[in-house]
Order: sequence, then C-alpha cells, then structure tokens
Amino acid sequence: VRLTQLFVNLIEWLSEYLVMNDTILISVEKNDFVDISISLAHRLPDEAVSLNEKMRSAIVSNLPEEQLKFYIAKRIADAHRWRFEINNSQEGFSITIRIPDSSRNRVNAIVDSCLNRFIELVSEVLDVNICSIMLSDELTGDLVIRGALGLSEDVVKRTRLRPGDRIAGWVALEGKPLLIEDIERDPRFSRTNIPQYNTKSLLSIPVKIDDRVVGVLNLNNKKSQEPFNRIDLYIARELSNRISNFLKRLYSESLSEDEVRHFMTTLENLVFIQKKYHKRQPLLPDLMMRLLEILKATEEQKSIGVYVSMFYDLGLITVDESVLRKKEIQPSERRSLRIHPFTTVSLLNNFEHSGEVKRAILHHHEHYDGTGYPDGLKGEEIPFLSRVLAVVDSFCAMISERPYRKAVTKDEALRQIKAQAGTVYDPLVVEALEKAIKP
Repeated sequence: VRLTQLFVNLIEWLSEYLVMNDTILISVEKNDFVDISISLAHRLPDEAVSLNEKMRSAIVSNLPEEQLKFYIAKRIADAHRWRFEINNSQEGFSITIRIPDSSRNRVNAIVDSCLNRFIELVSEVLDVNICSIMLSDELTGDLVIRGALGLSEDVVKRTRLRPGDRIAGWVALEGKPLLIEDIERDPRFSRTNIPQYNTKSLLSIPVKIDDRVVGVLNLNNKKSQEPFNRIDLYIARELSNRISNFLKRLYSESLSEDEVRHFMTTLENLVFIQKKYHKRQPLLPDLMMRLLEILKATEEQKSIGVYVSMFYDLGLITVDESVLRKKEIQPSERRSLRIHPFTTVSLLNNFEHSGEVKRAILHHHEHYDGTGYPDGLKGEEIPFLSRVLAVVDSFCAMISERPYRKAVTKDEALRQIKAQAGTVYDPLVVEALEKAIKP
C-alpha cells in the first residue's frame, strides 16, 4: 500500500513537468535490494529539483499542491529507510529508489527487537538512565538509533549522524571507544552539557563485526551521578562484543529461528535477573580490577575479568532465599548451591560466546589444593581468572553483612584469607589482595 502511494504521488508530481510525447520510463532490478528507477528523457526545471533540498526545512502547509505530492512520496521513502536519489542532468531526469527485500525487513525487525532488550540489559548492568545503540543505515551509511532507553521517540526517529559527526560519529569513524569525564572540558568535543544529563560524563563504544564498525553504543547518566571510569569502559566493551557476535551471525544467516528466539529469551531473562540480583556490589569489579593490575594481567584479561565479576553468581537467583540466609545448610541444600556455577553459564549461554568467560565462572569455587568443586582442579589447572575471582568473591562476602552473621573488618577478612593461602586460594593472588587493601 505504501509503495503504491509513493508511486501515485511521484507520477502525479512528474506529470506537472511533462511535455508533448514525453514518456515516463520505469525499470526494476532485484538483487539484494529492489532498485526502482523512474526517468524522463529531458532535464527538469531547477526549481523542481531544488524542492528536494528545500523540503529539509519546509513548512508543509506552505507547499503548493503538486509539491505536496513529492513531499508525501519522499516521506514514505524516509519512513521505511529506503534510499531516495535524484539525478537531473542534460541527459535527463531520474529518481532511484532502493528497497530492501522482505528477508532484510525480517532481519531488521529481529535486530530492533533484540537491540531494545540489549539496551535494557546494558542499563541494568551499568546502572545508567540513558543509553542507546546506533547502527549504520545500510542504504545511506548514516548512524541511526535502533535501540534506546531514556530518549524521546522524537529524538530516536530524527537522529541521523554521518561518520565523523559529533561524538558517536567520531567513534564510528575512528573505531575506538571514547570515555569522557567532562564534556565541557574535553578539548575534542568541548560543549555545554545538556540539562537532561545529570553528569558531564559519557561513554561511547564502537560496535564491530570483523574489525568493521557497524554501530555505536552510547551511555549517559549514571544513576550514581558519578563520571564513567575504566571499569565501565571494560564492561561496556565486553557487552558490545556480545551483541556484535549476535549481529554477525544474524547477518550471515547462520542463526536458525530457534537460536534467534533463544537469544531473545536469554536477554529477557538476564534483564529480569539483573533487576532482582541481590549480590551486586560496586566493590567487586573495582577490587577485581585492582588485583588484575597488581598481577600484571593483560588488557584483555582485565576487560574479561571485570565483565565476569558482574555475572559470575547470577545462578544463585535460582537458589531458595531461605537457603542463602542459613548459617548451616543440609546436604541436599549444599548440592543445590554447588550447581549454581553451571546455572549461571546456562543462563548466559545464548548470550555468551566466550569459552574463557564460561570457564572462569564454572571454576571460581575450585580450591588451590584440589579440594574445591566442580572438578577438583588444583594449582594452575584452575583458570587464572577463576583464581582471582575466588579471592575477590570471598573477601567481598566476608566484609558484607549476612542474615546469619555480621560483617568482618577488612583486616580480619584479609587475615582469614591469608590463613588459607596455598590450600583454598592461590598464594600470589592473596599477596595481590594484601597490596590492594594495604597499599
């Protein structure tokens, strides 16, 4: 119906400029797109073609009736993100409209649905009020918002950026993440902060498929009103990598209908769990970062380690709250607790593609002497990130109050962990903990 309306309005508009024996030629080619060309054998008056530019700022009510027909046709094309190009030369006049085929429309619908769920997850994990993900328009190359939280519908529909324009465009062009602590003082983008933002800090992350930038993840307004930091950058980058992996598989048509459905269900479940997760505390990723820096971990290990610290115990959400409140638990309850690393990996499974992340989560309850679970690994058989996470998890648990005990001091927690270095914990990681809390 919309396509018919577009053609009727275009043909009626063109008829205003026909001369005797004129012929309107219409041709259609179909490959990955449907390319429709409407042409005349002669040039149109300049004022007719200039209408395309004038319409960018035109007041619709002031347009003559014949120009309204062109306006309506153009708006239909824009609303569907169809490419709409005009060529007016001595050889003649033509309008070319490029329309994605139905399979691409299906993919776009899946992308929009998944990205809105993804943005909800990002908002929960990083505790922000405003975030969006932009993808490159396949027709124009402009960045357009495909998923957003905290932005008006009008902003979402109207925002289009060319690579290099403003902050998101700069990130897309450079292919590098951008962390700005104070937008008003940053020499690259110095500008007055917009009132709707409660901080002057922002974070933009490129979304890449095989080193090719296909979009940008934008984060604003931390609920804490604190500026973004390197930990936020690492977490956002890892989340961006996960959605990039999904988009790559979707665009390559290697995902089945069931896999798409499972991925969307996983995102919904993760959003729900993040809202209910009782164990989240800011110290965990911060301490994880400090220990990894002291242990001279690589940038990739630090990035993955901080990311893992945000998800590693999500499986506890399936354990009855009464069990978590007990000082002493029954053998059957202990068994249910011991499977929570597997539950966490299962919850992440359709979202998480990294084997390193899954191993780090599965083995963070292994003991250095081989007496832990699930596989009784010992020493360096235990993944490095699992050994670090074991110390961080225990320390943060000890200094936090529980229903069955009071919190202990940092010094007392360190003493207890040092007493188990070489049996439960990696001695080198325990040394790093001591340096981190007693610099």
